[in-house]
Formats: sequence, C-alpha cells, structure tokens
Amino acid sequence: VMPGAIDYYAVTMLVMFLMYGAFYSVYGMKQSYLGPVGKRMASTPLPPRQHYLGLVLASVTTMMLQAVIIIGFTRWVFRVNWGTNPLLVGLIVLLTGLFATGMGTALAMLIQEETLAGNILNVLVPVMTFMAGGFFRINIAPGSWMAYGQFLSPNYLAQTALFTTIYGGDQETLLVTLGIMGLLIVATFMAAILSERRPRI
Repeated sequence: VMPGAIDYYAVTMLVMFLMYGAFYSVYGMKQSYLGPVGKRMASTPLPPRQHYLGLVLASVTTMMLQAVIIIGFTRWVFRVNWGTNPLLVGLIVLLTGLFATGMGTALAMLIQEETLAGNILNVLVPVMTFMAGGFFRINIAPGSWMAYGQFLSPNYLAQTALFTTIYGGDQETLLVTLGIMGLLIVATFMAAILSERRPRI
C-alpha cells in the first residue's frame, strides 16, 4: 500500500514541524545558559546536568503535545492514515523530537549566540526537508551516493521510519533507521554537554 498525497504530506510536514522544534532549545539555552538568568543559575547548587535535563524535557514535551494535535487533527479531519501501531509512531516522534532538541542545544552551545544559531536552523531545516523529499518526492537511484547521503538527513530517517511503520514496510530498514537516529541523538547531546563546559561569553 502506498501513501496518498495527503498522507505523504501529513507525515513530511509533521517531521518538519518537529525539526523546527529545535528553536525551542535554542531559546531555552539562551535563557538558561547564555543570558543573565543562566549566569545566576550557574551560581546556584543546581547541578548543570539536572538543569540541562529539565530544559530537554520541557522542549520534548512541547513537541510531543504539538505532534499529538497534528496527528489527531489530520486523522479526524483529513482522514490521514497513521497506521495501527500508535506506540511505535509515538516512539519515532519522540526520537525526532529528541534529535531536534539535541541539535538546537548543540548549536546554541557551540555558537553561543541565539540569532546566529536561529539563522543556521532557518537554513538547515528547509534544506533537510527538501533533501528528504519533504516538499515533493525526489526520485533517487538506489545505491547512488545521494541515496546513502539521505541517511544523514534526520528528516529522511524519521519519514522512512514512519512510512515503514504505517504501511508495513521492511522491518530491517526500520531497525537500521531507528538505530541511526539513536546515534545522531547521542552525538548531538554529547556535543551540547561538552560545549557547556567551555567558558561562556
């Protein structure tokens, strides 16, 4: 079974909205680490890791609530097919939200400037969406370098995982996709945590 136009668009736009959730993290890091509030909090007994975890949980929770609204609205209003495995769909949405949060916090801590980090995200998210065929389907020859390159796009990974789950695709592909998403999440969070140790400007 292949997704119809509205089903395809609903999945790709859900993923794009989740990726834009990285802005929550950039703003949160600016407030909690780089701005005056962050400097005051740095002088409190609250461990930095606990502070960081709270910011991550807040960002991911916000994105999950938005995803529930989008999925519910499109299912009941536009009759979008979201499959019969809501728990797995929820896991993929959670992983996408975690990556977006990790990407936002990593950019904020590496660059330490909210406006520049936001500008980079404004370029990255549409480019990643385009490369993943988010705006329209892109026919790429299997086995080509572009086909392998798509696996570096979190949008493509999330979309592939969702389509595979909803339409009963190859389970090996699903596991590989989820595994790569997990590795990217760990990489972004490690980059953010290591950058947090640098002197703040």
